[in-house]
Amino acid sequence: MPDYEKLYYFLFNEISDVIARLQEAQRKAEQLYIAGQEEGTDPMLPADWDVIKPEKE
Repeated sequence: MPDYEKLYYFLFNEISDVIARLQEAQRKAEQLYIAGQEEGTDPMLPADWDVIKPEKE
């Protein structure tokens, strides 16, 4: 018979680790976004990315 307690704790720990990694990725993305706003650049694109910007009237 499978050891359900062991399976449960294994799954719980793995899910907890994934949630922590996702939260860290979100924090880093937010920091990059804020840093980009402070520099006046588009935080979603690398600085050397050639982007066609609309011409001002």
